[in-house]
Amino acid sequence: MQGVAAKYLKYFHIDLGQDQAVSLGPDAAPDLLELERKIQEMFGPGHLVCVYEALCVVAATDFPYSGEVDVKMCPQEIYFTVVDFLSSRL
Repeated sequence: MQGVAAKYLKYFHIDLGQDQAVSLGPDAAPDLLELERKIQEMFGPGHLVCVYEALCVVAATDFPYSGEVDVKMCPQEIYFTVVDFLSSRL
């Protein structure tokens, strides 16, 4: 699962300028776009930074279901939705 998460992270663009925005590049993997749509349908728009945070945690841990995510950055409901999505892609 770490490899899939790391692969998806490559498609994110982080703008640390005045607006501090997270976006997906035009070449984003179809699975990642599907995940973004799923999160929007379940939780509403504006959670792309949560998806990014969840993917960072998954990419850095051997046990994603026990991963520690900062709930200020990504609510646990979104984190586990991302983890479940990734596990379905293995």
